[in-house]
Amino acid sequence: MVFFRTPPLLLFQWDDSNIVGASAFSGGWGAAALGFFFDFIVSIVWAACFVGLYRAFPAVRRSIVVAGLLFGAVVMLVMFLAIVPLGHAHRPTSLPSLVDSFVAHTVFFGLPVALTVRRILA
Repeated sequence: MVFFRTPPLLLFQWDDSNIVGASAFSGGWGAAALGFFFDFIVSIVWAACFVGLYRAFPAVRRSIVVAGLLFGAVVMLVMFLAIVPLGHAHRPTSLPSLVDSFVAHTVFFGLPVALTVRRILA
């Protein structure tokens, strides 16, 4: 994670745990690699959703930074409130982990996706 220094191994094991359950945390780098793969696929799907928004709404194209940050916040909310509860992973509930996740989703996911889409499609 961004501020609280969750090791990549644990972060990607958490992603894998959403599919396979708690055994992911004892699966070492193999479980982390599978979690990375899941994270990559989910990110591509979300980025494709942003492409649709970019093409459909001129306001997104006019305010790309704001749109990217808002998109990242929406992604976080949907993932935490709708997607993660469908799986086996525990939801982060502490304020530091929520702030960390919010920054990660907005600044390090939504914004780069928006800027990349603008560069490719503009």
